[in-house]
Amino acid sequence: MKKQILLKIFFTFIILTFGSCSDPIFKTISQEEKQLEPHIKGSPTNFVVLNGNMYVGSGTTLYRYKGTNPSNPAIGRWDDIPNVGNNGNIRQLAATSTFMYLLCGESGRNVLRKSSNGNSWANVHVPDDILVQSVYAANNQLFIGTGNYSSYSIYEYDGNNFTFLINSKNMLLNGVAYDSNNSVFYLIAKDIDAETGNIFKYTAGSLPEQIPSSNPFMGIISLGNSIVAISRNGILCNIGPNISPGPRLNGDGSSDKLATGALEIWTDPNTSRKLLLAGRQDKMNYSVNYLQGYQELELENGKIKAGAAFRDPGLHSLSTVDNNASYKTNMEKNPVNYLYQDSSDHILFASTQTNGVWSYRLRGDRWLWNAEQ
Repeated sequence: MKKQILLKIFFTFIILTFGSCSDPIFKTISQEEKQLEPHIKGSPTNFVVLNGNMYVGSGTTLYRYKGTNPSNPAIGRWDDIPNVGNNGNIRQLAATSTFMYLLCGESGRNVLRKSSNGNSWANVHVPDDILVQSVYAANNQLFIGTGNYSSYSIYEYDGNNFTFLINSKNMLLNGVAYDSNNSVFYLIAKDIDAETGNIFKYTAGSLPEQIPSSNPFMGIISLGNSIVAISRNGILCNIGPNISPGPRLNGDGSSDKLATGALEIWTDPNTSRKLLLAGRQDKMNYSVNYLQGYQELELENGKIKAGAAFRDPGLHSLSTVDNNASYKTNMEKNPVNYLYQDSSDHILFASTQTNGVWSYRLRGDRWLWNAEQ
């Protein structure tokens, strides 16, 4: 009799524990997908576009995206272009309308190379006294961060000549955006160790002007009718003659999430409505279940929509994903360095910190985030 009672208790526990599909914990577990083997491994670079094709680099290989495989929507078509940096690791990409630039480490010194087609490459002649450390492009203009720790500078490169702009002291150039309404560039620079930074306003033919700022900015982007930058502590700011703080990254009811610097404008292919996506990183010493991935912010007419706040993907009708539980079990576990939506097939890509390139695409009967194959 006692044995029968114990069996009834045991089976009742099993039913109550596992039989409730409405429990959010088990719903999330049921959505979990096995991570696929990424075609592009490691810590990939940023994404750039040349001649209508998207490129990304990892290790010594450059990858060119050619769209979704027509016979299998779960797989993209890629051209692998090996050793474009003469066996040096690719560190960063930048592109104008005519050239793609590649920064790679070779023999203890960074080398800058360029190509008009992604296949054939030539070294850019850089004067011996200029040590290239970062490259960014905006409005078909290339900007170069140069120097060594505690002595950095910013140069402009027109395809032939390097023009010194400003000594940024201990802060390395880490982003550029162009305000087409006012013909102004905004350049951000950050101390590579300390939580300090600068932002400069630059008009061609004049000297850059420093705009006072209290926080280092991790990323900057043009929304069309406004410029925004995101600080390390996750605050998105409107950039102009002055800096005005806006929405902040969040998670689990708190506002202590960090920004990786990843910023991308995502366009809904069905409605043309837009979201700003921002990479989020947890403070490692505060959390066990890390909240990484990215958050979404609604845009309107090239600006932040009035009253908009950052929110997790999949919780509202306008979102990059259609299932928050699935997003939480895979993409949210990854810190994201860069995001990019391809214009040809609208696939959203993410360059993760250690797990290669991921994509949100149709896999089987569901749209899922997973490693790009």
